Amino acid sequence: AASWLRAYTCREIAQEVQRDLDFLQATSPGVPARHHSVRATFRHAWTLLTPEEQRVLQHLSVFRGDFGREAALHVAAVSPQTLAALVDKSMLNRVTYEHPHPVARYTLHNLVRRYAEELLDADPEDAARAHAQHCDYYCALLQTLETDLTGSAQRSALDTLSAEVENVRAAWEWAVAQGRVAAIEQALESLTHLYTVRCWFQEGESVFDRAVQQLRQIESPPEHVQHIIHRLAAHRGTFLVHLGRYDEAADLLQNSLSALEMFEDAAEMVGCLNSLSFISNRQGDYARSKDLLNRALTLAQAASRRLTADTLSRLGAVHFYLADYAASSDCYTQVLHIRRELGDRFGESLALGNLALTAYERNDFVTARACFEQSLEIVRCEIGSREREGWVLNNLGMLALDRGEYTDAQDYYGQALAISREIGDLWGESNTLGNLGLVYWSLGDFATAGDCYAEGVKIKREIGDRRGESLILAFQCLLYHDLGDDAGALERGQQALAIAQELDTAPVQAYALTAVAHAQVVLGQLDAATGAYRQALAIRRELGQHSLVMEDVAGLARLALLQDDLAQAQAHVDEILAYLEGGSLDGALEPFLVDLTCYRVLHAHQDPRASELLEMAYQRLQACADRIANRELRDSFLRNVPSHTQLVQAWEAMSFVASAAS
Repeated sequence: AASWLRAYTCREIAQEVQRDLDFLQATSPGVPARHHSVRATFRHAWTLLTPEEQRVLQHLSVFRGDFGREAALHVAAVSPQTLAALVDKSMLNRVTYEHPHPVARYTLHNLVRRYAEELLDADPEDAARAHAQHCDYYCALLQTLETDLTGSAQRSALDTLSAEVENVRAAWEWAVAQGRVAAIEQALESLTHLYTVRCWFQEGESVFDRAVQQLRQIESPPEHVQHIIHRLAAHRGTFLVHLGRYDEAADLLQNSLSALEMFEDAAEMVGCLNSLSFISNRQGDYARSKDLLNRALTLAQAASRRLTADTLSRLGAVHFYLADYAASSDCYTQVLHIRRELGDRFGESLALGNLALTAYERNDFVTARACFEQSLEIVRCEIGSREREGWVLNNLGMLALDRGEYTDAQDYYGQALAISREIGDLWGESNTLGNLGLVYWSLGDFATAGDCYAEGVKIKREIGDRRGESLILAFQCLLYHDLGDDAGALERGQQALAIAQELDTAPVQAYALTAVAHAQVVLGQLDAATGAYRQALAIRRELGQHSLVMEDVAGLARLALLQDDLAQAQAHVDEILAYLEGGSLDGALEPFLVDLTCYRVLHAHQDPRASELLEMAYQRLQACADRIANRELRDSFLRNVPSHTQLVQAWEAMSFVASAAS
């Protein structure tokens, strides 16, 4: 090997040895023939094996990664004695894994496997038998675990498949290459679930696409082959949805649905309908989404509890986006009961997360946090779904932001963003970018906030998530307002409002209306601003979003003060102060702007409560700043955010007057 260092790096030499058994050769005088090359060494070692050991080792070469004794027995008909002999002769390695329970598994060094595989391939019939045995074993394993993967033995089934994943992949690839439709059908459901839970969406899409293309090469395929082709296409469509390729997914799923109707395959039809409804929901076509789900629910209730839960979960999402949180919560509660009845911990974690969202929108932050944390514990400790972990982290970041815990929010969002990018989840990535933008806007780091918003909007437009696009545009409006570009703010706010009104999504309309009103006040469009605040206020009151209600009431108070209507301004502030006696501003985007508004109105009335209120707000602001770990962000939080700067200035002026008076 040393002689190759003039032309290759050590890494390249190692790669060549793995690729070519004849790469390293020695021709020096006196070197035994069995040491002339790697191949010569193996050829000599091979002669030291018994014929039975040679046969077994050739058959074991079809394995990828490690394998268990039962699999070896099925594929190579090997006795424990022969396995032990191969270990003793260093042709096979035995490894014991202690977790979750002690188990012995076997591996072949890659060079040993390569040499044995070459000998096996020299007899095509024997090689075909070995691969067929390997394929049959692992496809049967997948079928055996199908129920466990969505039931109470889910964790054990996932552990088993995780250990066998390389062999599962190899078995599937061979089944597809050979057109073994029965084996493909055996493996399909479990493989889909494994790819989904583990968030291997790109691999799932690619694997099923290749399978469809391979089976379509069969001339005049019989009905059962056509059926499996359409099932594969439908499952591929589901992975395209996960990857945010909505238009491509919709075409594929619609075609699959039409074909599956002819086969009267209710379960697969439910899957197609649910995925199509998901796309419609993301794109804001809630009426079509509900129509698809009503059709799916009829089929699902006649088919299985699991499919019923799947469909109710989708229906809950539609109600959520339509701001019907009572109906949404009812759907998710039914789903939670079914998942627990089935012992489906992954499904339970999804239901808990969705219930948390409905609680959050109803200002029940304690319930929301508890449900999110339960969901995260299941995902991390039992399931290992990276997509779901990222989703929950994103929402925990939202709760932290609402409490003014900016460092925690950054940490949650940072983890969520990394996961989304790792697994190719464009929807999750764009959501997290929008939320990160909100954190940096709240901290006064307007440049970083702008970058996050721009990237988030770009992805939302690419994947066709119009609701998400409108929400980030509303946040951009607030950013431009704070930067002093109210014309630019109004443009983005009106874009956001137009989309939200078209989609009839009330919560986003309210965000857009409030942001638009802020810009209109500065631009002197006071009547329009009053109308926008009042529309937002009506939506917030109907939705029960109390802290956000107070922001719009404060906006009306500022308008009244600007127009010298002190009585009206005082009436608005009295409502805010009455609410704050028992409520909080958790969930408000600009809580200190509400405080500042109350102070200014009280001060204008020479109300003695003004100084006390300002002192309390100032102390809360400083306490919030003290929790920001990064010094630069702490400074920008106090100096760059207009309401924060103005509140500090008002407090300093009050302190100066008090000091001068004493």
